[in-house]
Amino acid sequence: MGGINPSEIYNELLKIREEIKDIKLRVHSIEGRLDKYSEFEETQVEPAVGKIIIKPEKQEEEYLEDEQELELEKEEEPVFEAEKGPLFPGKKIGFEENIGKKWFSRIGIISIFIGMVLLIKYLYDRNLMSPVEKIIFGIIVGLVMLIAGGFLNNKKYENKYEYLSRTLTGGGFAVLYLIIYTAYNPYRLISAEIDMILLALIIVFAVFLSLRYSSRVIASEAFFLGYIIPFLSNINEYSLVYATVLTIGLVIIVQRKGWINMAIGGLIAVYVTHISWLLGHNLAGDLLINALFLSAYFIIFTTLAYTIRKPSDEAPSLENFQSVLFKIPESYHGILIAALNAIFFYGLFYLVINTNYKIYAGLFTIMVAVVYLALAYAALNKNAKELFAIYLTLCTTFITIAIAVQFNDQWITFAWAIEGFVLLMMGFRYNAPGLRFFAKVVGIIVLVKTIFWDTGLEAFDIDNILKSTRFFAFMISIITFYASSSMYFKHKNKTGSESKTWEYYFIGGVLLTTLILSLELSGGWITIAWALEGFILLLIGFRYNERIRVLANIVGILTILKILFMDTVLLGFYIDDLFKSMRFFVFLITMTTFYASSILYLKNNDTPDHERKFWKYYLIGGVLLTSLLLMLELEGGLISAAWAIEAIAILVAGFRYELSFVRKIGIGLLLLTIIKVFILDLAGLKTIYRILSFLMLGAILMGASFLYSKYKDKL
Repeated sequence: MGGINPSEIYNELLKIREEIKDIKLRVHSIEGRLDKYSEFEETQVEPAVGKIIIKPEKQEEEYLEDEQELELEKEEEPVFEAEKGPLFPGKKIGFEENIGKKWFSRIGIISIFIGMVLLIKYLYDRNLMSPVEKIIFGIIVGLVMLIAGGFLNNKKYENKYEYLSRTLTGGGFAVLYLIIYTAYNPYRLISAEIDMILLALIIVFAVFLSLRYSSRVIASEAFFLGYIIPFLSNINEYSLVYATVLTIGLVIIVQRKGWINMAIGGLIAVYVTHISWLLGHNLAGDLLINALFLSAYFIIFTTLAYTIRKPSDEAPSLENFQSVLFKIPESYHGILIAALNAIFFYGLFYLVINTNYKIYAGLFTIMVAVVYLALAYAALNKNAKELFAIYLTLCTTFITIAIAVQFNDQWITFAWAIEGFVLLMMGFRYNAPGLRFFAKVVGIIVLVKTIFWDTGLEAFDIDNILKSTRFFAFMISIITFYASSSMYFKHKNKTGSESKTWEYYFIGGVLLTTLILSLELSGGWITIAWALEGFILLLIGFRYNERIRVLANIVGILTILKILFMDTVLLGFYIDDLFKSMRFFVFLITMTTFYASSILYLKNNDTPDHERKFWKYYLIGGVLLTSLLLMLELEGGLISAAWAIEAIAILVAGFRYELSFVRKIGIGLLLLTIIKVFILDLAGLKTIYRILSFLMLGAILMGASFLYSKYKDKL
């Protein structure tokens, strides 16, 4: 049959549809060039919903079905970005045009505003104009500027004077603010209530026009020139009311339009106004007023921080906490407002309380922390991830500050250390990297305070332990650092970029341990403690991780340096009073730990290549300390005899365990003994001792030769 093929009709309709879409794009582009935009923002064409229904005739069986419908799916039209320019709203404005159109008008309106202030003051100071005449004159000037701005906004000018129009309008509002403000303060021509009503009406009109024309220019000039007005006269409580009302108007605009820079500017402006008021008033007498206005600012900008942000489709996730906090999100503006609001609010409120009611400063700080905890909870329920992060950060910060404000030095360290550890536990319990980050920040603060401040606290006193504040401050820090390190170590495979954090906590614990031992002990006891500390660290290192062995080796180096350069002058060995033989015990314990450390390294064959020779270093250290101790505690030929016996013992050990390096140390010590006998002992000893030295040396050398002959197959 020769009927019409429905598939061909369908294809033709698709082509027609594409042509219609192209025509619509062209029409929209032309309309976009003619539309007037006060602020050149992105515009979007609403997608057209079009359905073309084709009901083919029942002619061929493969296409003929009862009432078959063919629909074209709806497609969204492309989003057009408004071009900028008088006729082309998307065209980029050049440098010259930007200076000529924008900056000249901005500077010009500021100059006119300042000129008006100076002119009115000049006329009034010279009695050329009464207060009433000045008010009338100012109102006329302000209205003329508003009318001129509206006139230049006429459609017949085709947006040619758009920016100038907005500038004049904003300047007109600023002049009206000035005149109405001065009608009560300082001239008292009208009551404060009427004056505030008039100001509120002007602010409402400014808000209306700013939103009507979507104009930053009107808003910025009307409001920020308005913030300058209180500084032109004495700032009093009325100035604070005026600044608060002005701020409410500004916040309404920012909340609707999202102009974050204006919000930040308004926040700074209103708090600076409050600071100026504080500087001129008795803080104790004005505490209630101070509290009321600061609370008002806080509530205004806290509300703005919630309402200005763009809603997120994602549910808040504590796992993304750190990325939310440190990768500036799209809605970063709420975070910035919240942070600045907290800094100004707490700083100014604390200044008043600490000046007059210092005993309550810590309590006030805790109350602020509780407020931010509640705000964090509210933000979490509202899916405001960024605000949740900043409010929880502020809560933690104020808890930390409260501890510092309320407690004494040692208790500050105690509380901070516990706080950091609790935050870390919560971070692992709820899988929240952000909480763990706060814990690390608190940990750094604890470490710095313990090292640089707590070293000056009361030393350990066995007769009055409760006054041993330094010991307890260090101990709580050390315990929490080691516990935090252990916690991170257990979860190191689950923490990603934090997998090495356990090392930093452990290093902090070792540093504090080594420091407190040197502070609370004295003389040789420090060396003994360090030697034992190093050996314990080495044991832990072989049990858990090679990084800990690095710390053990560092402590070992410190120990041997202290012995060589400081402990040789300690009291020598006394057979009648062993407890006074400090040098002997220092050397004995240290060289024992060195020999034991050398054995540990020898027994652990799975150490990395760079650690394979460490047993030799510990052995050399042990032999060096042994030889030095014998030289310090003995005299003359006895030193040679002792060295020779020591060398034989080393050789025996070398043959017993088939360690060539050990045997070489024994040979070296024997050579040193031979040199001493033939050079020093010949010249300084009596004949009998000289004979004994030679005989003993000869016997020992023969013994050494016997060992080499017997065990030659092990060489």
